[in-house]
Amino acid sequence: MSTIRAVIHDRRINVPAPSDLPDGTLVLVELSQVTGKIGLDESEWRDDPEAIADWTAWLDTIEPVAFTIDGAFKEKSREMSRK
Repeated sequence: MSTIRAVIHDRRINVPAPSDLPDGTLVLVELSQVTGKIGLDESEWRDDPEAIADWTAWLDTIEPVAFTIDGAFKEKSREMSRK
């Protein structure tokens, strides 16, 4: 069985259907509250030297952004819009 997540907007639940389910398939939507904590709050952040060294090492692994030649994006955009 699959789990499908959805969010309520304007008092409606819009659930995306898996592509392998044909129209007319009977489904059961079970409501449940998401519980539990997600992430850290500020009081749990580590700022000791080891944590800062880990953070610095991770930052060094990020690839730099490669910027294109000025105008290349506009030209590619025009090219794609003609298709």
